[in-house]
Amino acid sequence: MTVHVTVDGSGGGNATHEATVTLERGANVYDALVATGITHNARSTVYGTYVSAIDGLAERDRGPQSGWMYSVNGVTPMVACSGYELSDGDVVRWYYVNAE
Repeated sequence: MTVHVTVDGSGGGNATHEATVTLERGANVYDALVATGITHNARSTVYGTYVSAIDGLAERDRGPQSGWMYSVNGVTPMVACSGYELSDGDVVRWYYVNAE
C-alpha cells in the first residue's frame, strides 16, 4: 500500500518534509515515519510507541507543553502511533505543537 507522509516542524522552527512510502498491509503510523528515513527518537510505553523527537526537534524544545502529534486524513486519533493501522492512500501528518 502507498501512504503520503508530511513531517511539519514549522511549529518549532524546523523544515517540512514530505514523502510517499510503500508499506505492507497492517503497517501503522510509526512504520510510515520509519519508512521516510527521517531521523527520530521513539520509545515504547504501556500505551504504544511514543515519538519524542523528529529531525532534531524534541518535545519541550519550545516550551513545557511542546511536542509531536500526528493526524491521519485530517483527524488526530487518540491512540499511540503504533496502534493506528493505515490503509492504502492514507495521508499522515506529523506536526510540532508549540504550546508555551
